[in-house]
Amino acid sequence: MRELVQASPELSVNQLGKRDGRCRTQLGKLFRLSWLSPRIIEAIIDGRQPARLYRKQQLEAKLPICWSAQERMLGFAA
Repeated sequence: MRELVQASPELSVNQLGKRDGRCRTQLGKLFRLSWLSPRIIEAIIDGRQPARLYRKQQLEAKLPICWSAQERMLGFAA
């Protein structure tokens, strides 16, 4: 998603969605995930994420920009 935005910075998420035939809401959620804490990403890749961390939870969460706040919000010990 970040690559789509960077490739066409003049377009809104809505315009990108229309152009690519995608749901703008889903694109917005994916865009927010592109700023996910590297520590969280590494844990997910390694299979070390909290047992209660689900894909839907990540997509629906109003994630803060601060990585340590994201980690606390999603159940990663500080």
